[in-house]
Amino acid sequence: MNMQDWYEGARKRFGFDAWPRPSREDAQFRARQVSLDLKEVETTWHREQRIPWGRKGYADYYEERENGRHRIMVRISEYPSNDEARMALLREISFSMAVTLPRLDERGIQIGDIGFTGHGEMDTGIIFVRHNMLVDVRSIGEEALSVREFAGAVDNFVIGTVKSQNRNR
Repeated sequence: MNMQDWYEGARKRFGFDAWPRPSREDAQFRARQVSLDLKEVETTWHREQRIPWGRKGYADYYEERENGRHRIMVRISEYPSNDEARMALLREISFSMAVTLPRLDERGIQIGDIGFTGHGEMDTGIIFVRHNMLVDVRSIGEEALSVREFAGAVDNFVIGTVKSQNRNR
């Protein structure tokens, strides 16, 4: 099977053609060189390190100040457009072991333009697209925890950054 067939199968499997799309105006917004700076979580979390990820991205690793067994990884990748970020999301989830994954909006989670989580009761992993950014937030510590609140903070940061950057154009 070639990769094109693989992606076509993933498009069907994950209902790609039915994914909600941002408005035409919102799809035009782009963030450039976003450097995650989560002031709202600093009292609870501290960033341990940042490493490069892909051509235009990075992964940040956070440890909870009160409980070192809780750690979160946030990967952020920048793409030229919303469409390219959506295709990157499709590529990422196409390698999932699960036949399907719950969409965030179907679970009542208002994060990203489109996003997914796992089947468990606890959202230990959330991956989403906001504008031209692909964001992957995962619990990676010895003790699992929900990343929903953390992913929401990252989404709010991306929204604020995009608005600020596009206002200054």
